[in-house]
Amino acid sequence: MLSSPTFSPGLTRFRLRPKMEYSNEALDEDLTRLTGAWAALQSSRARDSVYEFLTVVFDLVDWWMADGKAKGRARRILIRQGIKPPEVTEPFGAVIIAAAHPTILDKRMISKWSRVLRYAARYKDPAQSLGEFVKERGGLNACAARYARRLGRGPRALVKKD
Repeated sequence: MLSSPTFSPGLTRFRLRPKMEYSNEALDEDLTRLTGAWAALQSSRARDSVYEFLTVVFDLVDWWMADGKAKGRARRILIRQGIKPPEVTEPFGAVIIAAAHPTILDKRMISKWSRVLRYAARYKDPAQSLGEFVKERGGLNACAARYARRLGRGPRALVKKD
């Protein structure tokens, strides 16, 4: 009798992904890619370079969310960077902090970028780039405000599709 493959309970945007272990080596490779993107952002004077960094963060957390393991992996990546994870881990914010470590980032900037990425996770078409999506909706500040208005304030939020 053939046994069926084990699948994680979450359905991704387009397909089921097989459940598998995520090694520390894989996490370290992700961290290397993140810190490289952070370094590129810090060394660039280009106005749109923030979108390149945020795209790396978005793609990684989106992949983790497909496996249903984003919060756990975000906690693990903070620990691997020597950062004590908070009680409640928000994956986008945690990955931004881990990428920028040991740089001290303003809490407001982390929060804004995290809201932008959560908004994009909800409304962005997979075929569209993150930069295009954000620019079409008025930029980082506008997307962060849209997230807060539509999704971020619990039962008081207006849930309307853009």
